[in-house]
Amino acid sequence: MATDFTSERYARNMTSITAAEQALLADCRVLVVGAGGLGSHVLEGLARLGVGHISVCDPDVIEASNLNRQLLALETTIGRPKAELARERAAQVNSEVEVRAYQEAFPSARLEAELGSADLAIDCLDSIEARLVLEARCHEAGVPLVYGSIAGAYIYVGVSTAENPLVRGQAQAQGGASLEAELGNPYPTVSIAAGLQLELALKVLLGRAHPAQGFYVCDLAGFTLDFIDLH
Repeated sequence: MATDFTSERYARNMTSITAAEQALLADCRVLVVGAGGLGSHVLEGLARLGVGHISVCDPDVIEASNLNRQLLALETTIGRPKAELARERAAQVNSEVEVRAYQEAFPSARLEAELGSADLAIDCLDSIEARLVLEARCHEAGVPLVYGSIAGAYIYVGVSTAENPLVRGQAQAQGGASLEAELGNPYPTVSIAAGLQLELALKVLLGRAHPAQGFYVCDLAGFTLDFIDLH
């Protein structure tokens, strides 16, 4: 399908994203790991931005406890697979985007293949153990990873590479504990964290400069944003 990247669909992206950059996004391939709180918002943003090829994976179904924060969670979707809902939602948002959805957890043979052809992976998981596996696989494949996690009013985001292993660094700082389970995940924190991840994803995909030696910590309770240098 031929696409006019100066059309009304993308008019409000200009001039933050140029027509040439919009065309570049249409050729990009992104793997979103997780379609829950962060993942549902990240997927929505990628589709609206016009990222042309998106793969998303999640083995879970919608539960009532997801209703407080997950974009795909409605009273009418409880019990349905998140991956299936993610594909449907993205198609409704932007039919020009190709979305592959997998109702399985990373890693798997199919998802490893998706990662191997991706320009970028986005971490939307909810456990340090799973994130460490994803980060290791990304480093092995040479694929940058946009890391994101939340805990109460706190947000942690950054770009992980083999030279800047953010998940391992934060896991060591926290002693391996999952603060999300302890402090919760309210909607404002989730939606803002996803927005920050999307901005970092844009910088990576479009070759724009971004800090590569640490991660950002946002405290919504105190309205602060700090950069933590791990080196």
